[in-house]
Amino acid sequence: FDVLVNNAGTNDRQDWDENWIMPNDTKKIIIDTNFYSTVSFTEKMLPYLSSDGKIIMISSNLAKLEFQGEPVRKFLQNSEMTLEDLLKEMKDFEEKAYKNEHIKAGYSKQIYHVTKAFLNAYTRWILPKKLKEGQTAFNVHPGWIKTRLGGYDAAPQPIEESVISTLRVFNLDHEESLKWNGKFIDEKGEPFEY
Repeated sequence: FDVLVNNAGTNDRQDWDENWIMPNDTKKIIIDTNFYSTVSFTEKMLPYLSSDGKIIMISSNLAKLEFQGEPVRKFLQNSEMTLEDLLKEMKDFEEKAYKNEHIKAGYSKQIYHVTKAFLNAYTRWILPKKLKEGQTAFNVHPGWIKTRLGGYDAAPQPIEESVISTLRVFNLDHEESLKWNGKFIDEKGEPFEY
């Protein structure tokens, strides 16, 4: 295949209390969907990616490093991390989240933010080392869109606008793709800071 668009993402705004605590089964669904399943599926699909194929991870600007505490930011900025390192750290987060201790440990209070930040780290640091020459991977923020996840009333952008960033990456020529490999792309289709 030429392009894989990983659009897996879930959150449950209705399941938080005033202290940002939610049931563990809800946390598990968010962690499994946004991180573990997406990474696992991508790993399984890598052998079938064409020689100039692209992997586009639908992420969020809520995954930006500024939403994490200093120790987590430092970990996620480590360009030498391995998949094993990332999975181990995610397991640590998961265990702390189930005990409602993740905020004290420096993780964002919102489970969604953490899962997408870890997915970004996977695409930024780990995937480029696994891809063959000519293959590329990107994190894409589609914007705050009127969907069940974004909220039909709260989100400002119609669903038609959500494809701008993805189409921009989809249509990059090969040279631009290589230049942007591992980048975080905003809702207008331009690279922005992790």
